[in-house]
Amino acid sequence: MQITAAVKKQYERAKLWSRLDKLDIDQATKDKVLAAGERAKEIKGKSK
Repeated sequence: MQITAAVKKQYERAKLWSRLDKLDIDQATKDKVLAAGERAKEIKGKSK
């Protein structure tokens, strides 16, 4: 079974979030991680 890069990325992100939840990281840190991810997406979008 072939997994596309996008699906794999989503899977990795889900794994990361479940790991963060297990560590019970405070909301501010989660928001920072999320903001960094959004910024990375914006940068990637501009470079196309």
